[in-house]
Amino acid sequence: MNDSAAVTSGDGQPQSLDQAVTSVLGDMVAMAVADRRGVLSYVSERWCAMLGWSVDEVLGSHWAKFVHGEDLPAARRAGRHAVERGEVIRHESRVVSRDGSRVTWIESQVTPLCEPSGELIGWLLVAHDLSDHIMAAEALAQSERRLQVIFDSSSDVITILEPDGTRRATSASAQQLFGYPAGWIPEDAPWNVIHPDDLAVARQALRELVAQEASAFGKPYEFRVVTAQGAIKWVETTGVNLVDDPAVRGIVLHTRDVTEQHEAAEQLRAMAGRLGSLVANLPVGVILAEEGGRITYVNRAAADLLGLDGEPDELVRSGQRAMWTQMRARHPDFDEHMTRAAEIIREGRPVLDERVVVADGRTLSRSFVPIVDGTVYRGFVWIFQDLTEQVAMAAEREYLLEIEQRQNIRLRELDALKSDLVASVSHELRTPLTSIVSFTNLLLDGLGADTLVDQAEFIGVIGRNTQRILRLVDDLLLLDRLESDTPPMEPESVDVARLVELAASSIQPVAKERGVTLGWQVTGGPRVRGDGGRLGQVVDNLLANAVKFTPAGGEVNVAACPVDGEWRLVVSDTGIGIPVGELGGLFQRFYRASNARTEEVSGSGLGLAIAHRVVELHGGTIEISSAEGEGTEVTVTLPGTEAPAVTVFPLSWVD
Repeated sequence: MNDSAAVTSGDGQPQSLDQAVTSVLGDMVAMAVADRRGVLSYVSERWCAMLGWSVDEVLGSHWAKFVHGEDLPAARRAGRHAVERGEVIRHESRVVSRDGSRVTWIESQVTPLCEPSGELIGWLLVAHDLSDHIMAAEALAQSERRLQVIFDSSSDVITILEPDGTRRATSASAQQLFGYPAGWIPEDAPWNVIHPDDLAVARQALRELVAQEASAFGKPYEFRVVTAQGAIKWVETTGVNLVDDPAVRGIVLHTRDVTEQHEAAEQLRAMAGRLGSLVANLPVGVILAEEGGRITYVNRAAADLLGLDGEPDELVRSGQRAMWTQMRARHPDFDEHMTRAAEIIREGRPVLDERVVVADGRTLSRSFVPIVDGTVYRGFVWIFQDLTEQVAMAAEREYLLEIEQRQNIRLRELDALKSDLVASVSHELRTPLTSIVSFTNLLLDGLGADTLVDQAEFIGVIGRNTQRILRLVDDLLLLDRLESDTPPMEPESVDVARLVELAASSIQPVAKERGVTLGWQVTGGPRVRGDGGRLGQVVDNLLANAVKFTPAGGEVNVAACPVDGEWRLVVSDTGIGIPVGELGGLFQRFYRASNARTEEVSGSGLGLAIAHRVVELHGGTIEISSAEGEGTEVTVTLPGTEAPAVTVFPLSWVD
């Protein structure tokens, strides 16, 4: 029997198998006929188009030529099975185009063609292009694999529940969250891992998800879960109802671990509570406002400092307008303070320790601190502090410091005066002591021993210088006694005119020796009740100073007369004068004018201090007017208390 099967047409004429197939199906189906060796004797145009070969290239070729090498063994096995079992075999394989650029998946239906005796005479191959189907299946499989990777690698725990709440699937991250071994999750999860105290919340969340109509994630729910090790964690779960979605038909939950955030929030709340308690109990006033100026916090100290009635929380709830009304009623200058505060807020710069004096006399410190988050302005804080006591203490410190500074200046002045005193006393003592020592040595050497006159002269010099030293010592002691609480005084009836006449007569020889003209004029008047010795010492000191500070050729004048029941004594000279800026210190102990020191005029600086104190003790006054280089005038007034003396002394000039 040849390899081409014979069939009979409808008119009884014999036909070959390929002719019969062609006459029946034409090219509507992708099919081919092969002999028992597998050589193709017929192919349809559709078959060739599917394979990417021409009809001429296909006919006479073995079917295996067109099958992908990797699929050829399976195709051969399928052919053998078809023969062995005598049945139609369906088989999927790839075919390759002529140029190898295209690979097409086909499903082949292989039908063995046999004689009635069962002898194989050929094959009928019917093919279907599966490329689109295979590609769609692969895309679906890839999408499912990708979804599974996302499902398994998500840091969130993804759980799919049946509509009744039983678990269908859970992502792999559940093992890490709940602490269960890989691949094992309790069947009754998630309910058995939820903390008993939060189970009602979880069930309520499920009920809300079941009732949810829109397929969108709902609100988040927070509750605690218990891990396999017994640890408690906080989780946040959101869900979406996809029961009506044919691809899911369940409820999808996304759960993430928020333990750290929850603990951080708890710590933040605790810290905010502690901070609020701290600020509420601060001894300084704090007012917090948001960006728009609305006050959001006032502590107790601020309310007390600003004179606000009510609890701080009530003040905040009542609004700042009510607070301003209270403050305006208590502080008449409230508007002025608010104008300044508004200016500070507009500028937006920190202002520290600005002092404000309120109506009741208290001094407050106010500081303005803007609150800036990065570059975003969030609001501001006012800080108030009562500085009344500190200001008073500072003023007292300033006062005490000023007193201390004045005392230090006085001590420095006294130290300088002491130095001047030591120098002056040393100078005053040196001259008489030198004279005493010199004349004593002369006597010891026998000089002047021949005549009593010479001896008397030497002894007189020694005596006068000794008296000079004694007077200096007496002046120091006298000034101390005069400045004591009970100065030594011997009251008597004093004739002022007589005192002046005696003093002028005593100083006349000294003036003549120095080439100074001395003149005096005295008029009788009332007697004075006082210490005649001390008053005489005043006149002596004034005349001695005038003569001492007047150069040769100058004049010294003294006048005494009663005026309105008082005695006025004026001593004037044409001497070196006193610098105007130094007149105020002349009556101080040890004080000497600068030009007196410069010209090395001897003196202790005690005479005027003694004179000033004596006159003061007698209820009188002493004044000095002078100009440097033009002379000095000293005026003394003493109250008269007795009848005028009879004696009148006319003006007298002594050359």
